[in-house]
Amino acid sequence: MRIAKNNIQIAFFWIVFLFLPCLFHGQNYFLISKAELEKKDVNMSKLDPVNLAADGSYFVAVEGIYDLEKRAQGFTRSLRIIRFPKKVLTTVDTIPLPITHWVNAVVNDTKNEVLVLGNHGTKILKVNLDTSDVQVIWQHTKGKPGFKIGPSLLCDKGVYYATGWFYDAQQFWQGDFLVQLAIKEEEKKGQFDVRFLKRVKLDEIFPAKEEEFNKAHYYISGTELLYNIVKVKEKKTYLMQYKNKQIQTLDKGHFLDVFIGNSNKIFYSVSYEEKPEIWQHFIMDPKSKKKWQIGPNNAQFTYPFLSAKGDKLLVCVINEKYKLLTVYIAKEKDNYTLDKLLHNVPIGPMHISADGNVYSLMTPQWLRIGNF
Repeated sequence: MRIAKNNIQIAFFWIVFLFLPCLFHGQNYFLISKAELEKKDVNMSKLDPVNLAADGSYFVAVEGIYDLEKRAQGFTRSLRIIRFPKKVLTTVDTIPLPITHWVNAVVNDTKNEVLVLGNHGTKILKVNLDTSDVQVIWQHTKGKPGFKIGPSLLCDKGVYYATGWFYDAQQFWQGDFLVQLAIKEEEKKGQFDVRFLKRVKLDEIFPAKEEEFNKAHYYISGTELLYNIVKVKEKKTYLMQYKNKQIQTLDKGHFLDVFIGNSNKIFYSVSYEEKPEIWQHFIMDPKSKKKWQIGPNNAQFTYPFLSAKGDKLLVCVINEKYKLLTVYIAKEKDNYTLDKLLHNVPIGPMHISADGNVYSLMTPQWLRIGNF
């Protein structure tokens, strides 16, 4: 009897030892089900995600308005703010937007605010998520010079930046630029002065020649961006960094087409001319040029995400046959060694919060929110 009892205790110990880490891992995320959202009058199939809050306490999405009366009034989209401050769904706010065409939106990384671009880049809305107030801060005026804004829109340290092109009073193009939106509220409440401050003249940076052209670019802030240059005669692609009006080559290879980054770290995928059949992935410190290889050669990573500090990287592997997603995380403190975060979950759009601590994954059946 004593032996049997000891065996039971040993077995129980091993069960706890093996499964306790899984229990703790499970506590790092929670699910908001399709049924829960339906109770809040949310149809997940009609949502297009925007992003998480900076601290990961709510999720912003947009959906179409199909009520003919509201559409006749000029409201064709609504923001849906799904709130879960204590890891439990609490409320879902609905904020109708006075736009007839959707371009883009960005969640502010320092305050509860969303900037919305609409009407083919001729209208800008500022949405206060604390009060649900929507203010038109700028729109095109016929016969006056202006800026056709979009499609790219970003927020860096509370400041908004966007791509677009200036036009004169006759509506003729005056150059492509990355601009800073200088937004000033006038003394009269609800009146704004918006100025588009030129930061980068894009048509001077991106070449447009048969033998040399830009294929992709990634905007970091108003003074920094990444882009690649394909040089046809050399049969090489260069990864370039523009920062504070200075341009430097970060790397070059036979093929180099996937990259994201910030001021601290850059992630990119490359095949070098020596062995073009080998596909490699790297994190680079752009200041020191130190590199860390991420995963094995020829790993099929897609949809990379990099935290603002550059200390956390998420990469995805898609199983096309079964429509499943596996997500890996790499942390600087672990020398960017890959660790599995999600395994064979349904495919869906994924985001990370500005503070780099929370991720979201939206599938047809649930919204998953987790810490990493």
